Amino acid sequence: MKIEIMEFLSDKITDINLLKKLILTLDKMSSNNLKRFLDELKRSDYNEYICKMMIDLNEGKEITKEQKNIIEKLKNYDYNENVYNIAINNDVLKSKTIEEKIKLIEELKKCNYSYTAYDIAVDEDVLETRTTEEQIRLMEELEKCDYNSATYRIAMYSDVLETRTTEEQIKLMEELKNRYYNEDACDIATDENVLSTRTVEEQIKLMEELENCDPFEDVLDIALDNNILRKRTNEEQIRLMEEYKKCDYDKKVYIIVRDTYVLNERTTDEQIRLIEAIKRYDYNLCAFKIATDENVLSTRTLEEQIKLMEELKNCDYNKNVLDTAIDRDVLRKKSLEKQIKLMKKIYLEELEKQKTTIHSKNMRKISNVTEFKMYLNELKQELGKDTDVKSDTVVLKFTPDKKKERKEN
Repeated sequence: MKIEIMEFLSDKITDINLLKKLILTLDKMSSNNLKRFLDELKRSDYNEYICKMMIDLNEGKEITKEQKNIIEKLKNYDYNENVYNIAINNDVLKSKTIEEKIKLIEELKKCNYSYTAYDIAVDEDVLETRTTEEQIRLMEELEKCDYNSATYRIAMYSDVLETRTTEEQIKLMEELKNRYYNEDACDIATDENVLSTRTVEEQIKLMEELENCDPFEDVLDIALDNNILRKRTNEEQIRLMEEYKKCDYDKKVYIIVRDTYVLNERTTDEQIRLIEAIKRYDYNLCAFKIATDENVLSTRTLEEQIKLMEELKNCDYNKNVLDTAIDRDVLRKKSLEKQIKLMKKIYLEELEKQKTTIHSKNMRKISNVTEFKMYLNELKQELGKDTDVKSDTVVLKFTPDKKKERKEN
């Protein structure tokens, strides 16, 4: 290349790396192509973006009519950086015709050259799964949503692109806009597990249910739980969310709703009955352990499981009795009736070790009315006179006071 041309170019282009690359490219050109190239640079006032693009696109070859069209568009759009990047982007070059690139550039201008709209134009996943018209629709929808980051996630996430049509994608974006771009709703819209197990309509129903719940509780976890999504229908999942809400978001109920063993061994109706049973027992920890124990769930029916809870309550939630209720060998080798008898036996043995017994045992010790009245006085002091005492009511051991009995006689 002539020195005077290199000198001239050095006066026009200040980026030394670009200048060197340009000179190396021009060296490969024929005299005719060189003239056309320099003329095109002159028409663009030696704009660096144009220069870079022409180098990247041509690598010494003649400029095509379509490429001139792109260059002209770049001029018309004030050499905007994002327009330039679309023009030279490798993924766009591989998948789009010149006409399609121009359509994307024109849409980008309508979006005020927004970086989020630009991302939709050049993103590899979007390019692989959406046509140019579909890309433009996503850019338009994003503009309607004020380029909100949550709707941007829906437009760009590969999981959404792979499992939803463009119409469904836009429907999710509109739904999010209607919910003031709620982040939890966005999580439901973009979660991989939800997308693979629920339809768009079901996703929207989950969003609606979530909106009815306390935002500071863990209801979103139930909506996104992979086990629940695969083991329960959408309607059943919503029932579980509602049940958690009814129980004032008690954490034991939260665990029962998400517990893998419960989900595997119980139907939704049975799961809700378990929750109702725990609620009846004031969310007692010992009863909760029976509700979620793997061995109990695999060897006992729901009715039998509830009977074990009931017996445990009758035994004052005694720890040793609980251990018997969830013991793997006992569950596998004994019938429910024998297991309950064993629980009662252990409880009575525990009572013997303590200073308590059951009402029927105290009654067996009483030999006359005087002793009975003495016992009643103790019961009044211990339980209150209005207490309904049953044969298996736990009470303090009663020992008749013979000396006091003689004085009263």
